[in-house]
Amino acid sequence: TVAALAVQPFLLIVATESRGAYRRLGLEPGAGESAVKRAYRERVKEVHPDTETGDQETFKQVTRAYERLTEDGPRANT
Repeated sequence: TVAALAVQPFLLIVATESRGAYRRLGLEPGAGESAVKRAYRERVKEVHPDTETGDQETFKQVTRAYERLTEDGPRANT
């Protein structure tokens, strides 16, 4: 149907964004919640702007990735 065709590009965008969020945290798509949390904590320490090698933009990207992966609770990784 026409409605189904309109939804498909949206689902592709969502799936692509999720894969990018996993990559940003150094994880494989489908990693569990505890792995996402652990990876976020490690990664944010590396890129925090207050550290010697930190960068504000990278910090924001890592934070957005974490928020993306945790905003909906259990995730469908398609």
